[in-house]
Amino acid sequence: MTTLTKKTVLITGASSGIGLATAKAFHAKGWKVWAGYHKQEPDELKKIAGISLHRLDVTSDKDVQATIAAVLSNEGRID
Repeated sequence: MTTLTKKTVLITGASSGIGLATAKAFHAKGWKVWAGYHKQEPDELKKIAGISLHRLDVTSDKDVQATIAAVLSNEGRID
């Protein structure tokens, strides 16, 4: 028997623009979405069950490492 597993995606810049649209599009396709934001949690994504928000400044190695570790710890992979 084959077990279907949802794919996991980590999207940066998810508080607006292309990042926000991409997070919503992947969620609509059934992916597990980890949405990185820099300054403020995106209100639009907070309302969507199944999207995990994570503070992420892509210019900070510490933030990048912590975010990747959180995704891998919870999901086991990033597709």
